[in-house]
Amino acid sequence: GNPIQIAGDRSVGVMVHRSERNELLMELANQHAEAMARRQHQDHNDFTKRAEVAWSKAGISAMEICAESWKDQANDSPVRLWTEAFDCWRQSPGHWGVASKKHRAFGYAMARGRNDVWYFCIIVGN
Repeated sequence: GNPIQIAGDRSVGVMVHRSERNELLMELANQHAEAMARRQHQDHNDFTKRAEVAWSKAGISAMEICAESWKDQANDSPVRLWTEAFDCWRQSPGHWGVASKKHRAFGYAMARGRNDVWYFCIIVGN
């Protein structure tokens, strides 16, 4: 199964997982999750470049949300980790505005840093 879909099903109102999974957005989200894990810092660095790639290669107008876990979650299951990320996004109207809607396309990824923190990225587009 898809952990983001399972986590989404456990978070009332989450529709992003019902969007069409897009391989380009999956690749871009993975690249960013891996970069955050390497830097051991959550950010939106170079989002403009990811958005330009999504537009030029697929005609997708992209948006992005990111999160990070707590160190004590290093060994939690992907379902638990994604559920926590969605719970955190729910606390922010801007993030929830992205996480709670169905989009034309989406991609997601998570990567673990050397600091035992997981970094999450969802890129959606219309």
